Amino acid sequence: MTKQGRYYDETPYTLEQKLSENIWWLLELSQRLDIDILTEMENFLSDKEKQLNVRTRK
Repeated sequence: MTKQGRYYDETPYTLEQKLSENIWWLLELSQRLDIDILTEMENFLSDKEKQLNVRTRK
């Protein structure tokens, strides 16, 4: 968004760093809230595969 002029940002962070930070925060919050994030992610992806009629290789 910054490159397109829709978001002004002076921080020295790169997109890769910000994405990593977001993932870290999600993992941290799930741990603090006693949420099994791996199980929830598997359930979410399984539901999406069904919704989108995606076939998985096994």
